[in-house]
Amino acid sequence: MAAPADDLIPVKRPHFERRDGHLFFLASARPHTRLDAADEHLWEMIDGAATVGALRTSIADAAVRLQRLWDLGVCELVPPRFPEHRRPLLVIEPHMDDAILSVGGSMWARRESCEITLVTMAGLSNYTSYYDLDRDYFNVARVSALRRAESALATRMLGGRHETLDLLEAPLRLHPGDWSLDWYRRHRKLVDAFIMHASPRREVDAWAAAIEPVLESTDAKEIWLPLGVGGHTDHELARDACLLALSRRRGIEQRADIYLYQDVPYATQFPLHTPALVGALTAAGAVLEPMVEDITATIDDKLRLASVFGSQFKPSYIAPRIEEAARRAGPSASRLGELRFRLRQLPGPVPALALYSRRAAVEAVAKDLTSWYDRHRSSRRIRVLTPVPVARWGDDLSALLDALPQATFEVHVSEEYADETESLTSPRLDVRIVRGRQTAWIARLARLVLSRPAPTILLTGEDLTKWAWLAKLAFVASDPLAATRLNDVVLALSSTRS
Repeated sequence: MAAPADDLIPVKRPHFERRDGHLFFLASARPHTRLDAADEHLWEMIDGAATVGALRTSIADAAVRLQRLWDLGVCELVPPRFPEHRRPLLVIEPHMDDAILSVGGSMWARRESCEITLVTMAGLSNYTSYYDLDRDYFNVARVSALRRAESALATRMLGGRHETLDLLEAPLRLHPGDWSLDWYRRHRKLVDAFIMHASPRREVDAWAAAIEPVLESTDAKEIWLPLGVGGHTDHELARDACLLALSRRRGIEQRADIYLYQDVPYATQFPLHTPALVGALTAAGAVLEPMVEDITATIDDKLRLASVFGSQFKPSYIAPRIEEAARRAGPSASRLGELRFRLRQLPGPVPALALYSRRAAVEAVAKDLTSWYDRHRSSRRIRVLTPVPVARWGDDLSALLDALPQATFEVHVSEEYADETESLTSPRLDVRIVRGRQTAWIARLARLVLSRPAPTILLTGEDLTKWAWLAKLAFVASDPLAATRLNDVVLALSSTRS
């Protein structure tokens, strides 16, 4: 980058703070860079309003020093103004970073012609990359403010503005409030399972009610919504809520062009989900027109925008994933792209399972479940063996109790997931804790094999799926139904009964 122009405005990245002559990244104990006395003075003068030229009147070599800070990724240099009378563009995202990751190149290309309003649905968060670093950094107010500041800076670089709804991200819907590091260590797998668990209808309704006023009141001529690719429940929830809101507020699609953008980086992790979503929406009556935007010329700008979200990932981690998604979506082998779908006609009612990322897994369970349910719908006792977290114990066990009203469920659950069983108790739930891990479970299974047979639901999780055949063989007298997750069984059961 050349020396910054005098009219540019330096803005600090919000995840850096000055301590003892150094800049530190959040709670890191290792300095990101050293500051000399002039650097420190300059850093204190950067207020997000003073221009490069104004700073040069106090520090002669301010432009050179700002260049170094920009190269180090600790500040941005934003234009003082953008053209007036730009076309309004509304972009909806699940989390504070999703739109930049998914369509940041397309937004950058429009910053001179479109006035972008970016609305994040889950505005309350405790998620940072410290989840993976075993650090005590779970204060909801602090993390939410930090993430809003990152989004505000990224949208300012686009000449737009950022807004949030006060909806909880998935981890906070599991366990609201400020966590302790000890709590997270004990519940890490439960948190992961909850994030990948389908959201219930009441949450779709709540998110739809929250986004309806935004869609109804906007004067935007284009509205970009997430397609909901991948297994993260918030992405699927945001898509379902937006589609529900549009169906309730008919007419929005007539005054604004609606687009569904492909979620990045999930598009590369779930390559079959995008065509499955398009197929399901089309089957429900939607008319979708694929549009690939060439972002070859803006990929570096997109990567810079993404790097602003330092609380979420390192550039060295996210950049290759963004580039891979862009290569796959590109208009040709040598070009990079972002994929959106013009929604020319809204779908009619779409079965929830049709859009679900685990649809294939649920349908596989349903094949065995139909006859299994017929055989055991009047059973008095049913066993559930779950060495993996249920994640939404109250919802999933309530569904089983409702579907099999004569049964008492003897649920064998790992001690590390026992806390969630407190969310629902019933005289028909006989919870039996397995105290220990692999050895304890082997002993429990051996004892159950030798006990009186009872219809059995056997949950394996992804890691134990390859051993499902052996467990089914051992429990053959108990007519076992094997599934990866209890939610797969519940969704398959709902589909079968309906």
